[in-house]
Amino acid sequence: SKTHEFKRWFEPTWIDPNTIPSQPLELVELRQKFEGAVIKRMMSDVPWGVLLSGGLDSSLVSSVAVRHAAQCSQDWPRI
Repeated sequence: SKTHEFKRWFEPTWIDPNTIPSQPLELVELRQKFEGAVIKRMMSDVPWGVLLSGGLDSSLVSSVAVRHAAQCSQDWPRI
């Protein structure tokens, strides 16, 4: 910018920085739900693939997908 200052361009209305979550973070439940969501989207009658952006989220999705596919099929290529 011309002023060399940082300006937040988006203010989400659903975030209140003063609110403390009422429930603790359950990492096991988070992992189970994440893996379930990936596996649910792998159901297909055609070949599927994963596009990797290099970020953490696409790496996690591809990791779960490869692990699940390897458990389900002996024909899955081993790398």
